[in-house]
Amino acid sequence: MIIDMHIHVWDEGYQPIGYKMGMAKGAAFKKMPFKDPLDILPKIMSGASDPDGILLIQEMNKFDIDAVVAMVVDMGLAFNQQQDTPIEAVIEQHAKLIAEYPNRFFAFFGMDPRRKNHVALFEDAIINKGFSGLKLYPPCGFAPDDPVCFDYYEKCIELDVPVLFHTANTFPPLDPGLSHPSHLSAVSSLFPDLKVIYGHVGRPYWWQDILHIAESNPNAYLELSGWNHVAAKNPKKFANILREMVDTVGAHRIFMGSDFAAGPKTVGDRNRLPAWLDYLKNLPINAEEYNVQFTDEEIELIMGENAKRMIKL
Repeated sequence: MIIDMHIHVWDEGYQPIGYKMGMAKGAAFKKMPFKDPLDILPKIMSGASDPDGILLIQEMNKFDIDAVVAMVVDMGLAFNQQQDTPIEAVIEQHAKLIAEYPNRFFAFFGMDPRRKNHVALFEDAIINKGFSGLKLYPPCGFAPDDPVCFDYYEKCIELDVPVLFHTANTFPPLDPGLSHPSHLSAVSSLFPDLKVIYGHVGRPYWWQDILHIAESNPNAYLELSGWNHVAAKNPKKFANILREMVDTVGAHRIFMGSDFAAGPKTVGDRNRLPAWLDYLKNLPINAEEYNVQFTDEEIELIMGENAKRMIKL
């Protein structure tokens, strides 16, 4: 079974213009000669627009992906509501996809904890609209250990659903420091029954800090999206990192994720997802050349069996 525990469904109006400009600047100044961010801006996200999930389902069928879990991200307050599509409409569109593709399309509710009625809307999404968990994006202006989030955690425990935190870098002007592991340890201490998923496992520099927190918490899980880029550039390096993750928390607490977003420019030959799937599936055979070992059972758990258990498929 293959379940991608971290994908996105986007449309051009889902993200604020300020965030898109941050992405454009990141691309423009990544290497010399520098480019004009304004030339790149029109291309940002337009190539990954698939609000009805048509291209996503096609790619899932092509690569034998049984199910995906889409993460809803709310950046509106961080950018003073500079987005064309209100977060409520984004959530409703995900609810529509959950209903349209049962047992294939799952989603985590995402709404800034500083919004009014966020807990009531979250509860309604879980109970009445088929959502499977909560996604929080701390760089938007709140830390995971901020009390503003605590009513969310209490509701997650009550409803027996997990929360997934973004724990990696991001684009300016958002603050990646709010996702630093130093803000995560208190969450599990204060809410030991809360199922916590560390999205991206601190890629690329915080992963050992994440392991330190997760090691002694049986309700802590690791989600690997973003590490596909590391594996593509240095397969030996990532194989050894993954081995340390497995040895620290157990293969039963790790999910395969990709951060994939289907769209006209991300499917077909441009889709990097199949290379990531092949890399992981073949680790029991290929890892020996990286001086590590993986069992078939470990990879099966990571590729889908753990996610199946978490989303109650």
